[in-house]
Amino acid sequence: EAVIEDGTLVVSGRRVLPPQLRTAVIHRLELPQGRFERRIPLPPGRYDAVRRVAGDGCLIISLRKVP
Repeated sequence: EAVIEDGTLVVSGRRVLPPQLRTAVIHRLELPQGRFERRIPLPPGRYDAVRRVAGDGCLIISLRKVP
């Protein structure tokens, strides 16, 4: 989820273990799992739309600034 709150972009979600690792015997795991949240301060101004595209482990967020 990506929303704008008080001039801050808030990105949150949940990382889950990939299906191929769910049945594996794991001795040490360095991939973070669980809920996460990042807060990114935005430059002054009003922002209209938040568009999200996810794929191949990347998240692209586009914001449109209102004149």
